[in-house]
Amino acid sequence: MTSPVVTVTETTTPVTVTIAGRTVASTEAAWRLEEKGLADRWYLPRSAVDWTLFSSTDTSTHCPRKGDAVYWSFVPSEGGLDSGDRVTDVVWAYPTPLDHLPELADLVAFYSEKPEVELHVG
Repeated sequence: MTSPVVTVTETTTPVTVTIAGRTVASTEAAWRLEEKGLADRWYLPRSAVDWTLFSSTDTSTHCPRKGDAVYWSFVPSEGGLDSGDRVTDVVWAYPTPLDHLPELADLVAFYSEKPEVELHVG
């Protein structure tokens, strides 16, 4: 869907996310979000994520273009890994996005700028 500053496009582009060397999400049904003035973001279906490695946080933010976001942290001890690799607020979603972006409700994005996170596209 499109707004004056945000465009979301469904793709068949493969996207894999690793954190601290562990694959945490993978899909061939990623969505590309283009937002005026910001770098493009890849959003993945919630079902593409290994949620056993994440824990929800109390963090929330508001984006006037997309809505209210909620966050999760990578907590490897939840999945039997070393807890020293924890990465705070590394995944976010808009569970109730603004009306012009309904597809975001079932998608999540990863904070790929964090040094522990690698986003592999293509």
